[in-house]
Amino acid sequence: MKIIFKLCLFLFVSSNSFAQSESVQKDQGTFIKNENQPDTAQYATLYLYRPKNAVGGLVGYNIKLDDSTICKLKNGRKFSFRLYKEGSMKIWPSTEDKKINITVKYGEEYFVKFAMVSGLVGAHPELNLINSEQGREEFDALQDKKAKADLKE
Repeated sequence: MKIIFKLCLFLFVSSNSFAQSESVQKDQGTFIKNENQPDTAQYATLYLYRPKNAVGGLVGYNIKLDDSTICKLKNGRKFSFRLYKEGSMKIWPSTEDKKINITVKYGEEYFVKFAMVSGLVGAHPELNLINSEQGREEFDALQDKKAKADLKE
């Protein structure tokens, strides 16, 4: 609850800092119109998920939306959030510098898959924006209880 409150406060204070860009990655098929939402929906839906994997399975990562922590993503967990703000946003694990950018538009769904990748020094986290068809299938396949949240201005 504290996380949601902090995120709501952050979004309210920084509401003018989000760019209103139209550069959504339509060509890559990274989003679709959410058929469960009416055309007049005043939110987008963000799905974060981490399929079970033995690599780095004991470690949980704080996931940030811009500079606010929105959840702790552990092995085999998934979360869905309603985003009530349009514009450019960054999603990233708090321990990494690599960020993915999304341009949020109301009525759309965004699937972000968290994976652990083996490297020379050890495993490191990686976030990927997944196309909606694959993302929906993988998200629904996880048996975790979903945590839902409304991220308001």
